Amino acid sequence: MKKLSSFALAASFLAALSVLGPERANADSTVRPTASPSPTAFPQFAFTTVKGAIKVGAVPVPTGALAGWNCDDLVVSAESKEQVPPAPGNLFSTPKWSRSVKATGNWASGTCSFSINVVPNSAFFVTVGPASKDYPCDYIGGLGLAPSSSPLITVPKGTSKSTPDFVASGHPTCSFIQ
Repeated sequence: MKKLSSFALAASFLAALSVLGPERANADSTVRPTASPSPTAFPQFAFTTVKGAIKVGAVPVPTGALAGWNCDDLVVSAESKEQVPPAPGNLFSTPKWSRSVKATGNWASGTCSFSINVVPNSAFFVTVGPASKDYPCDYIGGLGLAPSSSPLITVPKGTSKSTPDFVASGHPTCSFIQ
């Protein structure tokens, strides 16, 4: 074992010598301090977020085809008030920006939550609805969410705001288009 270690050490030294050249090879293992960069040399990231809760306590956990339903079956979207004009031939304008996340938490706890990074100083609305998943349904019906959208929100750069709570009602069901 000692012969193998000595051989590996000698091979490493020869490899360093061939790469660095004899004038740069140095057996001195002294670590020399270098100037460390100033903490302000790196950009500081401060996210601009909107946070909120979805109260689901009155809604029973679905069964049957929707067994396993949980908070991540809800998608939360933030869409800018500012619109982009429709392209030629299109009828509708679209939000200048939008962000979507799945809600987090455990349905059985009675509360789901969300946090979305948004564009600073840009007015937007928040909405909540069922997420598109591989359930054996055409759509999820029977679930009401109020309000239909948040009031208009603007969040200053690098800060966070909370929306009023959304409240779920009804009973999510696996629905089909007839």
